[in-house]
Parts: sequence; structure tokens; C-alpha cells
Amino acid sequence: MEIKSSSDRVEASAPALERGLRLLQLLEGHSSMSLDQISRQLETPKASTLRLLATLEQMGIVRKIPEKRYQALFRLQPLQSPIERFRDSLKARMAMLVASTDCTVEWYEPTCDGMQLIHQTNPETELCVQARPGFLRDWHTEFEAVICVGHAFASQAPPLKKSQHYTANGILCPIDREEIQKRIRHAKSQQTAYDLPFNSNGVRRFAAAAFDPDDLSFLGVLAVAEVYHFSRANEPEFIIQSLTQTLKQ
Repeated sequence: MEIKSSSDRVEASAPALERGLRLLQLLEGHSSMSLDQISRQLETPKASTLRLLATLEQMGIVRKIPEKRYQALFRLQPLQSPIERFRDSLKARMAMLVASTDCTVEWYEPTCDGMQLIHQTNPETELCVQARPGFLRDWHTEFEAVICVGHAFASQAPPLKKSQHYTANGILCPIDREEIQKRIRHAKSQQTAYDLPFNSNGVRRFAAAAFDPDDLSFLGVLAVAEVYHFSRANEPEFIIQSLTQTLKQ
């Protein structure tokens, strides 16, 4: 781990604290270091370095091992945001949902322009949906399940007076404001929405809202994207139940 030279450093208002944190950061990058090595890397006198090491050792943050070397017992690590923690925990659950439904599973997060695809997990079959992370389902063009749940809970969602929806497989028709509001109210009460018809790409989606377990703020939408197959289709109730159970795990 490279430590900035003294000429590169910003002068700290608490020099002793700054040196202690830099010392711990230095030890993190090595299995162990001697007093001479630490002193040279930090560009501090051995006596000052030894005092820092003694203090950290008393606090149980650093330990001295044979051959007069030192090891870090703690690691400096930034705290994850709620959404980062949720994403990390969700990936394994998405794989399990793929296995139980044999469908593509997607994770969307709200933006000012629409619901953005962040992560997608596909089954090992040709019947899957291929989309790159970053793909955007905009707020206005098509009122499908993901957008419906987004409008129900996302603060970024704009007022929507009209849009389009599929009334039958591959048949896209206008949807009026009254029907939009009716579906949004239903999504708010159930925290889910789903499409019965398949779109022009032969895909329909089932969507569930996800919330931060601590403050219950809206995080995004977990969706199952089902590809049309002439001989089989999942029951909507089964998919919705699978989605909600996945988010409760």
C-alpha cells in the first residue's frame, strides 16, 4: 500500500490521530512490519512511531509478534450504504428465485428518468431476457409492472396522465389517467404488480417493491421477467408469492 509522502499530505488538524490512522492503514497492507519499516514509511521518528504502536496495542487494535514485528487486528473500511448492503445480500437470493421460477430475475432502482436495471440473473436456458445493466424503463412510454410499482413508491416518479399498456399479447394500446391511478393504488396496497399479456418482445413482468429494513425507505423493484412459451406459463400468484418471499429472506 502506497503512503503519500509528506509533501503530498494535507495538514491535519489532529496530527496524532492522522498519524495513528495512517499507521493502521499501512499495517493493513502487510502481514507484519518492523518498527524500522513503519517509521520509514510514515516518515516519523522511531520514538514517535513506538508511542503510537504502544497506544494502539493497549487498545487491542495492533499486536506485537515475535521478531519485534507488528500486525493490525482491525481494518479501516468505509460503511456501506443501505442500498449497497441490500444489493450484496440480494444477489444470492436472485439466483434462488431464478432456480425456482426458471425465469430471468432483475433488480431495478429509481432515477429521475425511470427505473434503471442494476443487475440481472438468467436461467441456463434459451428462454431468458438479455439486457445490460443501465437499461432504462422510462416513466412515460409503457405502463408495465416495474413502472407501476415505481410510480407507487419512488419519489422520483413524475405525475403520469397517460401512457400505453398491453391489452393482449403484443397489442399495445393507450391507457388513461383513471386506469393508471387505479393500478398505482393497487400497487401501493399490495406492494406488487404484474402484467398478464406478453409484450411485443414476448416478455411479461412481475414486480415487487423492496424497502430498507431499518427506515422502510423505498430501495427499488425486484422483478421476474417471463418469456412466452407456447406450452407453459407460470401462474401469476406463484410468481408474486415467490417474489415477496425472496424479499423477506
